[in-house]
Amino acid sequence: MIGPPALVRDHLIIGMQRASTTGEILALNQATGHPAWTHEVDQPVLDLCRHDDRVLFITSGAVSALDALRGSLSWATPARDPEYVVSTGSMAILTSHRRDANEPGQRLSVLRGDDGREIWAEDLPRSAGLETLVAGESLLAASLELAPDGTDQTELANFRLSDGTKTWRRTIPSTATWIHASRSVVVIADLTRAQGLDPATGQTIWTLPQRMEGRPGCWLVDDVLVVSCTHRNAQLQFDTLGVIPQTGEVVWKRPLTDWLDRGVSAADMLYATTSNRVIAINSAGIQLWTANVPPDATLTLGRIPAWPRLCLD
Repeated sequence: MIGPPALVRDHLIIGMQRASTTGEILALNQATGHPAWTHEVDQPVLDLCRHDDRVLFITSGAVSALDALRGSLSWATPARDPEYVVSTGSMAILTSHRRDANEPGQRLSVLRGDDGREIWAEDLPRSAGLETLVAGESLLAASLELAPDGTDQTELANFRLSDGTKTWRRTIPSTATWIHASRSVVVIADLTRAQGLDPATGQTIWTLPQRMEGRPGCWLVDDVLVVSCTHRNAQLQFDTLGVIPQTGEVVWKRPLTDWLDRGVSAADMLYATTSNRVIAINSAGIQLWTANVPPDATLTLGRIPAWPRLCLD
């Protein structure tokens, strides 16, 4: 199976790699598990996502859309080595390699969801890794690049989603990633700390006073940003913080004996793994339960149909 499945009405849609050169998209009835339709692809399926009553998927040479209820092809748009596709409103956001095969870098494209036509695109010639996040009418892009001194840096940019106008950009002198975005704040985390940025200008609003040895783990739980600090204190404990995203105010601090490395949030709960446990913490920082798990377990979250179920791989 390729990535997480997509749920469209009563169909659970799964991308499969049948062999090294072919793929298949399978729709199952959510209630019974019986196959509803199958769509064969002459290349491996790399990623898929839901888009209204369609499912978008990418292969090594195209991004395509299927009617999710019938499995028929709606449209296909050529793309060079696409990496992933996400849906937002009436548009699809595609990350792929640049069109010139002899040049490095990546290409960020916004397509019409109904026919796959390109609305705008931006070439990022120095990008070695790209993360995107949609916030209202803005598309935030974090491009990992190699700085002139040989170290990693991240160029952050805010594009107007409708036409690709770049409203601001700034460079972070390390690897950084998006955590949360709203009309009032954009939260990022780099290798040493978490920061809140002004979404209109990209300027820093707040920075957590705690420095971290390695990237902090950050999750939005209800309206609180839960931050796991990797810096071990004198009592051989790791601090977990509750932070107001708009102001950076630390409203609670809890010691843990290990760092929270992977996690998923649902409603007012965070389910996170340490090296050998899974922990449930609410938005007030109260640990409700813990369970032992195999080392390096991967945590995912599903809903069947309205309550969260945790799955460990």
